[in-house]
Amino acid sequence: MSTDAVIKLHKDKIYNFGSQDSNAPTSLYIKIADELIQQVTSDLGPGPLLLPQERELAAKYQVSRSTIRQALTLLKQYDLVKRSRGHGTLLTKPADETLHVWHLRNKHLLLLQFSAVPVHYNVGHYGKILAGIVTEAKHQRQSLEVKYLYNPGEVPRTFHELPDREQIAGVIISGMFDDGFLKLFSDNQMPCVCADYWPHDDSTDAVTVDVEAEAYIAARYLADLGYRTLGMAAFGRRKPGEEIVRFDPDVWRFLGHLRRAASQYGLLIREEWITTVPGSDQVAQRAMDRFFMLEQLPETLVCFDPYVAIRAMDALHRRGINCPADINLITRGSGRTSRGVLTTLESRPEEMGRTALRLLLDRIYRRRNYPTRVAVSSYLSIGDTTRPKAPKA
Repeated sequence: MSTDAVIKLHKDKIYNFGSQDSNAPTSLYIKIADELIQQVTSDLGPGPLLLPQERELAAKYQVSRSTIRQALTLLKQYDLVKRSRGHGTLLTKPADETLHVWHLRNKHLLLLQFSAVPVHYNVGHYGKILAGIVTEAKHQRQSLEVKYLYNPGEVPRTFHELPDREQIAGVIISGMFDDGFLKLFSDNQMPCVCADYWPHDDSTDAVTVDVEAEAYIAARYLADLGYRTLGMAAFGRRKPGEEIVRFDPDVWRFLGHLRRAASQYGLLIREEWITTVPGSDQVAQRAMDRFFMLEQLPETLVCFDPYVAIRAMDALHRRGINCPADINLITRGSGRTSRGVLTTLESRPEEMGRTALRLLLDRIYRRRNYPTRVAVSSYLSIGDTTRPKAPKA
């Protein structure tokens, strides 16, 4: 299946993106590869094992040398053998690891996509993470199942079961969820990677946006433009019927880094210039209107995401405040909005998706037995909402 043709991935369907065993499992070269692995692992001694030459294997199994090459190529795709001209074929892993990896070949990867709204392939932040995961799955020739869970935040207890454990090699979780959910995978010794979420669980692999780098990029850019004061706006989420407001954990990480970056580059942040409010439209609009009624406003405002930036632009318009003449604005995420092109800290969600899948395969195939965290860097895209500070007359 070509990833270029993927518009919508249906839930509970396993997509075979050109997996190693995409041919019928009864193919002769797959049978030979299986027999060869079973035999060599049972006879494996303490040192590296050099497999017989192709002609010897062809004679033993009474097949052509091209069939033997197919079998060895299959084993190489799983990093089980290393082939070099003049030296033959060497088994690369101990017997237990070799069997472990070989038995994974017919399992698939599972993506659990948490979001408040439907996620579409290559559309929006999560959709681009999904596109990166799919692209890397195709490149790595892995099978993938996608499950959409439209309930960010606390995961209902009904989801605290691992379906078809014997068929799943590893799990990627994308979006917001509660950390307690990760215990399901650690209890089942199931490799798991969090995409776009930095869990408190220090035993789980994770990949997310480098919010520290974003904060320093923004502060340095604004200081270079000649500005000396800075504010920040972020909205949370509140489920219908709930009093609890849930904020993206990156809000607080980004704010902490922004304070330090502002100090380094000589920018002043006052507490009244920081607004964090629930994300419903009416509450957000009132909050931004009140913000821009302050007696003294910062010269620049950093918005946590485009949703916040749009509400800020609307409030500026209602107050008769011009951007960027009176106040500069930077947002994280996508800068192309219905209000024009914003100066933006653009993340690389596709790279996050690709990295998440690579991290998962590292743990599945035991190339690494320790957890790691990867922060994917962003870049600054200059739009119409910032400009150099005008010199004083």
